Amino acid sequence: ARIALARARDLAATVPEDPSTTAALQEIEADILRAEGRHNDAARMRPNRERSQGDDPASQLGRAEALQNEGLASLSSGRIHEAIRALKQGLSLLRPLLAANDADETRHVLSGTLANLALVYSDCAHNLEILAAFATKPVVPENLPERVSQNLRRLGSPEALLAMQQEMLGPVQVLLRAELGAEPEPDILRAHAIALYREAIAECRDYEYLCIQCRGLSGLLREAGDMQAAAAAARDCLSYASRIRNYTFIGAATWQIAEICSENGDTHGALEALETCMQALLRDIVRGRAPESQALSVACKALGLALTIDDPTTAILMAESAKGIPTSISLLRAAPLQGPIPEQLKKLSSQLEALRLRNIWEPSSDLEHQIETVQDALDAARRELAFRDPRAASWHDATDLDISRRTPFRRLLARLGPRTTYAGFLCDRGALFAYGIWPEGQILERVELPAGAFANDDPSLLASFLLEPLAGRLEQLAHDRKSTRLN
Repeated sequence: ARIALARARDLAATVPEDPSTTAALQEIEADILRAEGRHNDAARMRPNRERSQGDDPASQLGRAEALQNEGLASLSSGRIHEAIRALKQGLSLLRPLLAANDADETRHVLSGTLANLALVYSDCAHNLEILAAFATKPVVPENLPERVSQNLRRLGSPEALLAMQQEMLGPVQVLLRAELGAEPEPDILRAHAIALYREAIAECRDYEYLCIQCRGLSGLLREAGDMQAAAAAARDCLSYASRIRNYTFIGAATWQIAEICSENGDTHGALEALETCMQALLRDIVRGRAPESQALSVACKALGLALTIDDPTTAILMAESAKGIPTSISLLRAAPLQGPIPEQLKKLSSQLEALRLRNIWEPSSDLEHQIETVQDALDAARRELAFRDPRAASWHDATDLDISRRTPFRRLLARLGPRTTYAGFLCDRGALFAYGIWPEGQILERVELPAGAFANDDPSLLASFLLEPLAGRLEQLAHDRKSTRLN
Protein backbone atom coordinates (compact mmCIF):
# COMPACT_ATOMS: atom_id res chain seq x y z
CA ALA A 1 0.00 0.00 0.00
CA ARG A 2 2.83 2.37 0.80
CA ILE A 3 4.49 1.63 -2.54
CA ALA A 4 1.22 2.44 -4.34
CA LEU A 5 0.80 5.60 -2.26
CA ALA A 6 4.32 6.75 -3.16
CA ARG A 7 3.52 6.27 -6.87
CA ALA A 8 0.27 8.21 -6.43
CA ARG A 9 2.13 11.11 -4.83
CA ASP A 10 4.66 11.12 -7.68
CA LEU A 11 1.82 11.28 -10.20
CA ALA A 12 0.04 14.02 -8.22
CA ALA A 13 3.20 16.14 -8.39
CA THR A 14 3.04 16.14 -12.21
CA VAL A 15 -0.39 17.84 -12.39
CA PRO A 16 -1.77 21.14 -11.04
CA GLU A 17 -2.45 21.02 -7.31
CA ASP A 18 -6.01 19.95 -6.43
CA PRO A 19 -7.43 20.02 -2.86
CA SER A 20 -9.48 16.87 -3.49
CA THR A 21 -6.36 14.97 -4.57
CA THR A 22 -4.48 16.14 -1.49
CA ALA A 23 -7.39 15.07 0.72
CA ALA A 24 -7.53 11.65 -0.94
CA LEU A 25 -3.81 11.08 -0.37
CA GLN A 26 -4.22 12.08 3.28
CA GLU A 27 -7.13 9.64 3.65
CA ILE A 28 -5.05 6.76 2.30
CA GLU A 29 -2.10 7.68 4.51
CA ALA A 30 -4.43 7.71 7.53
CA ASP A 31 -5.86 4.30 6.56
CA ILE A 32 -2.34 2.82 6.37
CA LEU A 33 -1.41 4.33 9.74
CA ARG A 34 -4.54 2.83 11.29
CA ALA A 35 -3.69 -0.58 9.83
CA GLU A 36 -0.24 -0.27 11.42
CA GLY A 37 -1.84 0.51 14.79
CA ARG A 38 -0.65 4.13 14.79
CA HIS A 39 -4.05 5.58 15.62
CA ASN A 40 -2.84 8.91 17.04
CA ASP A 41 -0.81 9.60 13.92
CA ALA A 42 -3.84 8.66 11.81
CA ALA A 43 -6.03 11.07 13.78
CA ARG A 44 -3.55 13.90 13.22
CA MET A 45 -3.58 13.16 9.49
CA ARG A 46 -7.37 13.51 9.23
CA PRO A 47 -8.47 16.69 11.05
CA ASN A 48 -7.81 18.86 8.01
CA ARG A 49 -11.21 17.74 6.70
CA GLU A 50 -13.84 20.34 7.48
CA ARG A 51 -17.51 19.47 7.72
CA SER A 52 -19.75 21.03 5.12
CA GLN A 53 -21.63 24.11 6.32
CA GLY A 54 -25.17 25.13 5.43
CA ASP A 55 -28.63 23.55 5.56
CA ASP A 56 -28.98 22.65 1.89
CA PRO A 57 -29.20 18.86 1.07
CA ALA A 58 -25.66 18.67 -0.33
CA SER A 59 -24.13 20.23 2.80
CA GLN A 60 -26.13 17.97 5.12
CA LEU A 61 -25.12 14.91 3.13
CA GLY A 62 -21.48 16.03 3.29
CA ARG A 63 -21.69 16.39 7.08
CA ALA A 64 -23.25 12.92 7.37
CA GLU A 65 -20.45 11.39 5.30
CA ALA A 66 -17.83 13.14 7.46
CA LEU A 67 -19.54 11.85 10.61
CA GLN A 68 -19.53 8.32 9.21
CA ASN A 69 -15.78 8.54 8.54
CA GLU A 70 -15.17 9.95 12.01
CA GLY A 71 -17.18 7.10 13.53
CA LEU A 72 -15.14 4.47 11.68
CA ALA A 73 -11.87 6.17 12.68
CA SER A 74 -12.98 6.24 16.33
CA LEU A 75 -13.98 2.57 16.22
CA SER A 76 -10.63 1.49 14.75
CA SER A 77 -8.76 3.36 17.50
CA GLY A 78 -10.89 1.83 20.28
CA ARG A 79 -13.00 4.91 21.10
CA ILE A 80 -16.28 3.01 20.83
CA HIS A 81 -18.50 5.58 22.55
CA GLU A 82 -17.29 8.29 20.15
CA ALA A 83 -18.03 5.99 17.19
CA ILE A 84 -21.62 5.44 18.38
CA ARG A 85 -22.23 9.16 18.90
CA ALA A 86 -20.81 10.13 15.49
CA LEU A 87 -22.80 7.50 13.59
CA LYS A 88 -26.05 8.29 15.41
CA GLN A 89 -25.54 11.98 14.74
CA GLY A 90 -25.13 11.11 11.06
CA LEU A 91 -28.39 9.14 11.11
CA SER A 92 -30.20 12.10 12.63
CA LEU A 93 -29.25 14.06 9.50
CA LEU A 94 -29.83 11.33 6.94
CA ARG A 95 -33.29 10.04 7.84
CA PRO A 96 -35.12 13.40 7.45
CA LEU A 97 -32.94 14.18 4.43
CA LEU A 98 -34.10 11.00 2.68
CA ALA A 99 -37.72 11.67 3.63
CA ALA A 100 -37.49 15.08 1.95
CA ASN A 101 -35.52 13.95 -1.09
CA ASP A 102 -35.33 10.26 -2.10
CA ALA A 103 -31.94 10.41 -3.83
CA ASP A 104 -29.75 7.36 -4.51
CA GLU A 105 -26.67 9.02 -3.01
CA THR A 106 -28.54 9.74 0.22
CA ARG A 107 -29.77 6.14 0.39
CA HIS A 108 -26.21 4.95 -0.19
CA VAL A 109 -24.80 6.96 2.73
CA LEU A 110 -27.76 6.10 4.99
CA SER A 111 -27.42 2.40 4.27
CA GLY A 112 -23.68 2.49 4.97
CA THR A 113 -24.12 4.42 8.22
CA LEU A 114 -26.79 1.99 9.46
CA ALA A 115 -24.57 -0.99 8.66
CA ASN A 116 -21.55 0.58 10.35
CA LEU A 117 -23.58 1.31 13.50
CA ALA A 118 -24.76 -2.31 13.44
CA LEU A 119 -21.11 -3.36 13.27
CA VAL A 120 -20.31 -1.26 16.35
CA TYR A 121 -23.16 -2.84 18.36
CA SER A 122 -22.05 -6.28 17.20
CA ASP A 123 -18.51 -5.54 18.39
CA CYS A 124 -19.93 -4.38 21.74
CA ALA A 125 -21.78 -7.71 22.08
CA HIS A 126 -18.54 -9.60 21.39
CA ASN A 127 -16.65 -7.44 23.88
CA LEU A 128 -19.18 -8.12 26.62
CA GLU A 129 -18.91 -11.87 25.95
CA ILE A 130 -15.12 -11.65 26.33
CA LEU A 131 -15.42 -9.76 29.63
CA ALA A 132 -18.00 -12.24 30.93
CA ALA A 133 -15.69 -15.16 30.06
CA PHE A 134 -12.81 -13.53 31.95
CA ALA A 135 -15.04 -12.84 34.96
CA THR A 136 -15.23 -16.61 35.60
CA LYS A 137 -12.23 -17.75 37.64
CA PRO A 138 -9.93 -19.44 36.99
CA VAL A 139 -9.61 -18.50 33.31
CA VAL A 140 -8.50 -21.46 31.19
CA PRO A 141 -7.82 -20.21 27.63
CA GLU A 142 -8.31 -23.68 26.12
CA ASN A 143 -11.83 -23.86 27.61
CA LEU A 144 -13.04 -20.53 26.24
CA PRO A 145 -15.91 -20.74 23.71
CA GLU A 146 -14.66 -20.64 20.11
CA ARG A 147 -16.37 -17.33 19.36
CA VAL A 148 -14.80 -15.73 22.43
CA SER A 149 -11.37 -17.06 21.43
CA GLN A 150 -11.74 -15.67 17.91
CA ASN A 151 -12.74 -12.22 19.16
CA LEU A 152 -9.97 -12.28 21.73
CA ARG A 153 -7.43 -12.93 18.96
CA ARG A 154 -8.94 -10.01 17.06
CA LEU A 155 -7.95 -7.65 19.92
CA GLY A 156 -4.36 -8.75 19.43
CA SER A 157 -2.66 -7.98 22.77
CA PRO A 158 -3.22 -7.82 26.56
CA GLU A 159 -2.93 -4.02 26.35
CA ALA A 160 -5.77 -3.90 23.80
CA LEU A 161 -7.87 -6.14 26.07
CA LEU A 162 -7.37 -3.78 29.03
CA ALA A 163 -8.17 -0.74 26.89
CA MET A 164 -11.36 -2.43 25.66
CA GLN A 165 -12.36 -3.25 29.25
CA GLN A 166 -11.93 0.36 30.34
CA GLU A 167 -13.95 1.59 27.36
CA MET A 168 -16.77 -0.95 27.73
CA LEU A 169 -17.15 -0.60 31.52
CA GLY A 170 -16.83 3.18 31.37
CA PRO A 171 -18.24 5.54 28.73
CA VAL A 172 -19.78 2.82 26.53
CA GLN A 173 -21.73 1.33 29.42
CA VAL A 174 -23.10 4.76 30.38
CA LEU A 175 -24.07 5.50 26.76
CA LEU A 176 -25.77 2.14 26.18
CA ARG A 177 -27.67 2.25 29.48
CA ALA A 178 -29.13 5.62 28.52
CA GLU A 179 -30.03 4.42 25.03
CA LEU A 180 -31.46 1.00 25.93
CA GLY A 181 -32.98 1.90 29.29
CA ALA A 182 -31.47 -1.28 30.70
CA GLU A 183 -28.18 -2.98 31.41
CA PRO A 184 -26.50 -3.77 28.07
CA GLU A 185 -26.43 -7.50 27.35
CA PRO A 186 -24.92 -9.29 24.31
CA ASP A 187 -28.29 -10.63 23.12
CA ILE A 188 -29.93 -7.19 23.35
CA LEU A 189 -27.09 -5.53 21.44
CA ARG A 190 -27.11 -8.29 18.83
CA ALA A 191 -30.87 -7.86 18.30
CA HIS A 192 -30.31 -4.11 17.95
CA ALA A 193 -27.59 -4.70 15.34
CA ILE A 194 -29.80 -7.14 13.41
CA ALA A 195 -32.58 -4.53 13.23
CA LEU A 196 -30.09 -1.94 11.92
CA TYR A 197 -28.78 -4.34 9.27
CA ARG A 198 -32.32 -5.07 8.09
CA GLU A 199 -33.04 -1.34 7.80
CA ALA A 200 -29.75 -0.84 5.91
CA ILE A 201 -30.68 -3.58 3.43
CA ALA A 202 -34.17 -2.14 2.95
CA GLU A 203 -32.72 1.29 2.14
CA CYS A 204 -29.93 0.05 -0.14
CA ARG A 205 -29.92 -0.03 -3.95
CA ASP A 206 -26.28 -0.95 -4.49
CA TYR A 207 -25.45 -4.63 -5.04
CA GLU A 208 -21.97 -4.44 -3.49
CA TYR A 209 -23.35 -2.78 -0.35
CA LEU A 210 -26.08 -5.42 -0.25
CA CYS A 211 -23.43 -8.15 -0.35
CA ILE A 212 -21.62 -6.60 2.62
CA GLN A 213 -24.79 -6.08 4.63
CA CYS A 214 -26.38 -9.47 3.93
CA ARG A 215 -23.12 -11.17 4.89
CA GLY A 216 -22.99 -9.20 8.15
CA LEU A 217 -26.66 -9.93 8.87
CA SER A 218 -26.15 -13.65 8.25
CA GLY A 219 -23.28 -13.78 10.73
CA LEU A 220 -25.29 -12.02 13.44
CA LEU A 221 -28.37 -14.20 12.90
CA ARG A 222 -26.18 -17.28 13.19
CA GLU A 223 -24.75 -15.97 16.47
CA ALA A 224 -28.33 -15.39 17.66
CA GLY A 225 -29.22 -19.02 16.82
CA ASP A 226 -31.66 -18.25 13.99
CA MET A 227 -30.13 -20.62 11.43
CA GLN A 228 -32.99 -20.45 8.95
CA ALA A 229 -32.86 -16.66 8.71
CA ALA A 230 -29.03 -16.76 8.64
CA ALA A 231 -29.10 -19.14 5.66
CA ALA A 232 -31.62 -16.91 3.88
CA ALA A 233 -29.42 -13.83 4.37
CA ALA A 234 -26.36 -15.73 3.10
CA ARG A 235 -28.30 -16.86 0.02
CA ASP A 236 -29.32 -13.24 -0.59
CA CYS A 237 -25.63 -12.26 -0.43
CA LEU A 238 -24.82 -15.05 -2.91
CA SER A 239 -27.56 -13.88 -5.26
CA TYR A 240 -26.36 -10.26 -5.28
CA ALA A 241 -22.70 -11.31 -5.62
CA SER A 242 -23.38 -13.57 -8.59
CA ARG A 243 -25.20 -10.76 -10.40
CA ILE A 244 -22.13 -8.51 -10.24
CA ARG A 245 -19.53 -11.30 -10.63
CA ASN A 246 -18.03 -10.59 -7.23
CA TYR A 247 -16.21 -13.86 -6.53
CA THR A 248 -15.00 -12.66 -3.13
CA PHE A 249 -18.56 -12.42 -1.83
CA ILE A 250 -19.63 -15.58 -3.68
CA GLY A 251 -16.93 -17.39 -1.73
CA ALA A 252 -17.83 -15.69 1.57
CA ALA A 253 -21.57 -16.39 1.21
CA THR A 254 -21.13 -20.04 0.25
CA TRP A 255 -18.72 -20.53 3.16
CA GLN A 256 -21.43 -19.18 5.49
CA ILE A 257 -24.00 -21.50 3.90
CA ALA A 258 -21.63 -24.45 4.33
CA GLU A 259 -21.11 -23.61 8.01
CA ILE A 260 -24.87 -23.36 8.59
CA CYS A 261 -25.57 -26.63 6.73
CA SER A 262 -22.82 -28.35 8.72
CA GLU A 263 -24.28 -27.17 12.04
CA ASN A 264 -27.71 -28.38 10.91
CA GLY A 265 -26.33 -31.82 10.02
CA ASP A 266 -26.76 -31.36 6.26
CA THR A 267 -23.40 -32.69 5.10
CA HIS A 268 -24.31 -32.94 1.41
CA GLY A 269 -25.64 -29.36 1.42
CA ALA A 270 -22.44 -28.16 3.08
CA LEU A 271 -20.25 -29.93 0.50
CA GLU A 272 -22.28 -28.48 -2.35
CA ALA A 273 -21.80 -24.97 -0.93
CA LEU A 274 -18.07 -25.58 -0.42
CA GLU A 275 -17.77 -26.67 -4.05
CA THR A 276 -19.15 -23.30 -5.20
CA CYS A 277 -16.91 -21.58 -2.64
CA MET A 278 -13.84 -23.34 -4.06
CA GLN A 279 -14.79 -22.38 -7.63
CA ALA A 280 -15.01 -18.71 -6.60
CA LEU A 281 -11.70 -18.89 -4.72
CA LEU A 282 -9.93 -20.40 -7.73
CA ARG A 283 -10.91 -17.35 -9.75
CA ASP A 284 -9.86 -14.87 -7.05
CA ILE A 285 -6.56 -16.60 -6.29
CA VAL A 286 -5.32 -16.72 -9.88
CA ARG A 287 -6.09 -13.00 -10.13
CA GLY A 288 -4.06 -12.32 -6.98
CA ARG A 289 -7.11 -11.27 -4.94
CA ALA A 290 -6.91 -14.03 -2.32
CA PRO A 291 -4.13 -16.16 -0.79
CA GLU A 292 -3.78 -19.82 -1.76
CA SER A 293 -4.20 -20.77 1.91
CA GLN A 294 -7.91 -19.94 1.71
CA ALA A 295 -8.48 -22.68 -0.88
CA LEU A 296 -6.58 -25.19 1.26
CA SER A 297 -8.76 -24.26 4.26
CA VAL A 298 -11.89 -24.92 2.21
CA ALA A 299 -10.40 -28.24 1.03
CA CYS A 300 -9.67 -29.31 4.62
CA LYS A 301 -13.20 -28.39 5.67
CA ALA A 302 -14.63 -30.44 2.76
CA LEU A 303 -12.46 -33.46 3.56
CA GLY A 304 -13.46 -33.31 7.21
CA LEU A 305 -17.15 -33.34 6.27
CA ALA A 306 -16.63 -36.08 3.67
CA LEU A 307 -15.36 -38.48 6.35
CA THR A 308 -18.98 -39.10 7.31
CA ILE A 309 -20.36 -39.94 3.85
CA ASP A 310 -20.05 -43.01 1.60
CA ASP A 311 -18.46 -41.35 -1.43
CA PRO A 312 -15.91 -38.58 -0.66
CA THR A 313 -14.73 -38.29 -4.29
CA THR A 314 -15.92 -34.70 -4.78
CA ALA A 315 -14.15 -33.52 -1.61
CA ILE A 316 -10.95 -35.31 -2.68
CA LEU A 317 -11.05 -33.64 -6.08
CA MET A 318 -11.59 -30.27 -4.37
CA ALA A 319 -8.42 -30.88 -2.36
CA GLU A 320 -6.45 -31.84 -5.47
CA SER A 321 -7.77 -28.76 -7.30
CA ALA A 322 -6.63 -26.53 -4.41
CA LYS A 323 -3.18 -28.12 -4.47
CA GLY A 324 -3.00 -27.52 -8.23
CA ILE A 325 -3.47 -23.76 -8.04
CA PRO A 326 0.22 -22.91 -8.77
CA THR A 327 -0.06 -24.94 -11.98
CA SER A 328 -3.27 -23.13 -12.85
CA ILE A 329 -1.53 -19.78 -12.44
CA SER A 330 1.32 -20.84 -14.74
CA LEU A 331 -1.22 -22.01 -17.33
CA LEU A 332 -3.08 -18.73 -17.07
CA ARG A 333 0.09 -16.85 -17.97
CA ALA A 334 1.00 -19.13 -20.91
CA ALA A 335 -0.45 -17.22 -23.85
CA PRO A 336 -0.32 -18.78 -27.33
CA LEU A 337 2.72 -17.97 -29.44
CA GLN A 338 0.92 -16.98 -32.62
CA GLY A 339 -1.35 -13.99 -32.29
CA PRO A 340 -4.19 -13.21 -29.88
CA ILE A 341 -6.83 -15.62 -28.56
CA PRO A 342 -9.60 -15.99 -31.17
CA GLU A 343 -12.70 -13.96 -30.44
CA GLN A 344 -14.91 -17.06 -30.64
CA LEU A 345 -12.98 -18.69 -27.79
CA LYS A 346 -13.22 -15.54 -25.68
CA LYS A 347 -16.92 -15.25 -26.42
CA LEU A 348 -17.64 -18.87 -25.46
CA SER A 349 -15.61 -18.52 -22.26
CA SER A 350 -17.50 -15.39 -21.26
CA GLN A 351 -20.84 -16.98 -22.15
CA LEU A 352 -20.08 -20.07 -20.05
CA GLU A 353 -19.20 -18.02 -16.97
CA ALA A 354 -22.32 -15.85 -17.36
CA LEU A 355 -24.49 -18.98 -17.46
CA ARG A 356 -22.77 -20.45 -14.41
CA LEU A 357 -23.29 -17.28 -12.40
CA ARG A 358 -26.90 -16.99 -13.47
CA ASN A 359 -27.44 -20.62 -12.42
CA ILE A 360 -26.39 -19.64 -8.89
CA TRP A 361 -29.21 -17.13 -8.35
CA GLU A 362 -31.73 -18.52 -10.85
CA PRO A 363 -31.10 -22.31 -11.09
CA SER A 364 -32.98 -24.35 -13.68
CA SER A 365 -32.56 -27.52 -15.74
CA ASP A 366 -32.65 -25.40 -18.92
CA LEU A 367 -29.61 -23.43 -17.72
CA GLU A 368 -27.82 -26.68 -16.86
CA HIS A 369 -28.42 -27.87 -20.44
CA GLN A 370 -27.15 -24.56 -21.85
CA ILE A 371 -24.01 -24.81 -19.70
CA GLU A 372 -23.27 -28.31 -21.01
CA THR A 373 -23.82 -27.16 -24.62
CA VAL A 374 -21.49 -24.16 -24.30
CA GLN A 375 -18.90 -26.29 -22.45
CA ASP A 376 -18.86 -28.77 -25.35
CA ALA A 377 -18.50 -25.93 -27.87
CA LEU A 378 -15.66 -24.41 -25.82
CA ASP A 379 -13.82 -27.74 -25.69
CA ALA A 380 -14.18 -28.10 -29.46
CA ALA A 381 -12.89 -24.55 -30.03
CA ARG A 382 -9.85 -25.24 -27.84
CA ARG A 383 -9.05 -28.44 -29.74
CA GLU A 384 -9.28 -26.57 -33.03
CA LEU A 385 -6.93 -23.86 -31.77
CA ALA A 386 -4.48 -26.43 -30.39
CA PHE A 387 -4.06 -27.91 -33.90
CA ARG A 388 -2.60 -24.57 -35.04
CA ASP A 389 -0.51 -23.81 -31.96
CA PRO A 390 0.43 -26.45 -29.36
CA ARG A 391 0.81 -23.83 -26.63
CA ALA A 392 -2.82 -22.84 -27.11
CA ALA A 393 -3.78 -26.09 -25.42
CA SER A 394 -2.41 -24.67 -22.15
CA TRP A 395 -4.16 -21.29 -22.36
CA HIS A 396 -6.83 -20.61 -19.77
CA ASP A 397 -8.82 -17.64 -18.64
CA ALA A 398 -9.35 -17.39 -14.88
CA THR A 399 -13.04 -18.16 -15.38
CA ASP A 400 -12.20 -21.49 -17.05
CA LEU A 401 -10.71 -22.90 -13.85
CA ASP A 402 -12.92 -25.47 -12.21
CA ILE A 403 -12.84 -28.39 -9.81
CA SER A 404 -12.11 -31.70 -11.50
CA ARG A 405 -15.38 -33.50 -12.16
CA ARG A 406 -15.85 -36.96 -10.66
CA THR A 407 -17.31 -38.77 -13.70
CA PRO A 408 -14.57 -37.79 -16.21
CA PHE A 409 -11.94 -38.38 -13.51
CA ARG A 410 -13.10 -41.94 -12.88
CA ARG A 411 -13.39 -42.53 -16.63
CA LEU A 412 -9.73 -41.55 -17.07
CA LEU A 413 -8.73 -43.89 -14.23
CA ALA A 414 -10.66 -46.73 -15.85
CA ARG A 415 -8.79 -46.21 -19.13
CA LEU A 416 -5.53 -46.81 -17.28
CA GLY A 417 -6.83 -50.11 -15.94
CA PRO A 418 -9.01 -51.33 -13.06
CA ARG A 419 -6.03 -51.47 -10.66
CA THR A 420 -4.96 -47.86 -11.23
CA THR A 421 -5.01 -45.80 -8.02
CA TYR A 422 -4.68 -42.05 -7.58
CA ALA A 423 -3.28 -41.35 -4.09
CA GLY A 424 -2.74 -38.07 -2.28
CA PHE A 425 -2.73 -36.28 1.04
CA LEU A 426 -3.35 -32.83 2.54
CA CYS A 427 -2.00 -31.56 5.86
CA ASP A 428 -4.39 -29.93 8.32
CA ARG A 429 -2.60 -28.49 11.37
CA GLY A 430 -1.64 -31.48 13.54
CA ALA A 431 -3.18 -34.05 11.23
CA LEU A 432 -3.27 -35.11 7.62
CA PHE A 433 -5.95 -36.40 5.30
CA ALA A 434 -4.81 -39.37 3.22
CA TYR A 435 -6.94 -40.54 0.33
CA GLY A 436 -7.04 -42.69 -2.77
CA ILE A 437 -9.41 -43.09 -5.73
CA TRP A 438 -9.66 -46.01 -8.17
CA PRO A 439 -12.24 -46.83 -10.86
CA GLU A 440 -14.57 -48.71 -8.53
CA GLY A 441 -13.90 -47.19 -5.14
CA GLN A 442 -12.18 -44.67 -2.89
CA ILE A 443 -10.82 -44.22 0.62
CA LEU A 444 -10.41 -41.18 2.86
CA GLU A 445 -9.01 -41.10 6.40
CA ARG A 446 -7.78 -38.46 8.83
CA VAL A 447 -4.57 -39.35 10.66
CA GLU A 448 -3.62 -37.52 13.86
CA LEU A 449 0.10 -36.75 13.90
CA PRO A 450 2.22 -36.88 17.04
CA ALA A 451 3.85 -33.65 18.16
CA GLY A 452 6.96 -32.85 16.11
CA ALA A 453 6.18 -35.44 13.44
CA PHE A 454 7.60 -33.20 10.73
CA ALA A 455 10.47 -31.78 12.77
CA ASN A 456 13.10 -34.42 11.93
CA ASP A 457 12.21 -34.83 8.22
CA ASP A 458 12.38 -38.63 8.52
CA PRO A 459 11.06 -39.90 5.15
CA SER A 460 10.18 -43.36 6.47
CA LEU A 461 8.25 -41.88 9.39
CA LEU A 462 6.31 -39.50 7.16
CA ALA A 463 5.62 -42.29 4.64
CA SER A 464 4.22 -44.51 7.37
CA PHE A 465 1.67 -41.84 8.33
CA LEU A 466 0.74 -41.24 4.71
CA LEU A 467 0.49 -44.85 3.57
CA GLU A 468 -1.13 -46.37 6.65
CA PRO A 469 -4.69 -45.47 5.58
CA LEU A 470 -3.96 -46.84 2.08
CA ALA A 471 -2.51 -50.12 3.34
CA GLY A 472 -5.56 -52.17 2.36
CA ARG A 473 -5.58 -50.87 -1.19
CA LEU A 474 -1.81 -51.30 -1.55
CA GLU A 475 -2.08 -54.87 -0.30
CA GLN A 476 -4.70 -55.56 -2.94
CA LEU A 477 -2.47 -54.08 -5.63
CA ALA A 478 0.57 -56.04 -4.50
CA HIS A 479 -0.89 -59.25 -5.96
CA ASP A 480 -0.10 -58.03 -9.44
CA ARG A 481 2.61 -55.37 -9.38
CA LYS A 482 3.08 -55.42 -13.12
CA SER A 483 -0.43 -54.07 -13.78
CA THR A 484 -0.28 -51.54 -10.97
CA ARG A 485 0.18 -47.82 -11.49
CA LEU A 486 0.46 -45.79 -8.31
CA ASN A 487 0.29 -42.09 -9.15
